[in-house]
Amino acid sequence: MKYTLWALAACCIFVGGAAVVSRSNRLNSRQPQTQNQPFTLSEKIQRAKKSGRNKVYIPSPIPFYAELDSLDEALSKTTTVVATPIEKKTVILDPESIVTYYRLKIADSLSQGVPSKCCDHKSLPRELSATNSDETYLELGGGTLIIDGVTVIEEEEFGGLQLYQQYLFFLSQNTSQTLGMVQLGKDGIFKVTEDGGLETIASSKDSAKEQSIHKVKSAIEQDLERLHGNSLTQLKANIKKRQK
Repeated sequence: MKYTLWALAACCIFVGGAAVVSRSNRLNSRQPQTQNQPFTLSEKIQRAKKSGRNKVYIPSPIPFYAELDSLDEALSKTTTVVATPIEKKTVILDPESIVTYYRLKIADSLSQGVPSKCCDHKSLPRELSATNSDETYLELGGGTLIIDGVTVIEEEEFGGLQLYQQYLFFLSQNTSQTLGMVQLGKDGIFKVTEDGGLETIASSKDSAKEQSIHKVKSAIEQDLERLHGNSLTQLKANIKKRQK
């Protein structure tokens, strides 16, 4: 099995034995602070205001995700659900981290993974309301916030999700199943099309040029196509057969 770790990550978390690192533990390398280069987000905001600008763009950490060898491995080590984002909220977790939370309404649960250390030490921000029994929150990095009159923009992880669009998620969740993260990169989220098909969020968002660059399919993509015909209905049926 191949594992990829966050660069300079402070600590690791484990998803059923696979080494994965939480986005909240990413260490974003930064240049030394200089007189002309504000270091903190608050300094960038103040400088923008003084110069009459109403927007600030901040760079996103470069993510390194776990890579699994098969769809079966993903199903055994994550909580796999079919769910729809019905609400989103962007908050600041610390002076430098912008995070967006999606409230997911779960339509179907396909597999149950072990609780993940990526989320167990976390509590939901006070800006978020409690979840219902058929809901969970998904944490993604980045987002857009208005702070002190200045719009702060950090590109959202995976390019963001579409509200009221159904997806297949491979989640790493906390014990209470109220909070989850995607540790498999774009292999951890598949869009459910109108005819019940499954497609990567990369293929649904990237341009034709970008798709040609990334035309090598991952093991999870290959298994979904080869074994299940990229059909959510077929995937669910095959999982139920194995459980009998």
